[in-house]
Amino acid sequence: MSKSLGDLKNNLVVKYTIGLMMKGQGTDMLRTELDCDVCGETCLAWEVHQIPYYPEGKLADNYEPGYTMMACEKCIEAKQIVPLDTDASVRFDASNLAIKEILETRKNQQQ
Repeated sequence: MSKSLGDLKNNLVVKYTIGLMMKGQGTDMLRTELDCDVCGETCLAWEVHQIPYYPEGKLADNYEPGYTMMACEKCIEAKQIVPLDTDASVRFDASNLAIKEILETRKNQQQ
């Protein structure tokens, strides 16, 4: 039985979160913000996704044609960009969601 992409992403998020927490690695050494290559704004890491090369992006000059770029959810929706759906992009999203999970867990523990 094959799993859906959503199930695979959820499994990767859980694995990354547990693995990072078990190693004692948390947000102190992980990125929580990334730049959107399309609009140039700094966004929360879990709101940024990998996209194919986008020549109209504000930061496109930093990339060679054919390279993977990053876009925030706002730009993806506004410009109707299709995020990459590769193994690497799923792992990228999962690692960013794991960071969010760690932040939320720590916040809840402090309350």
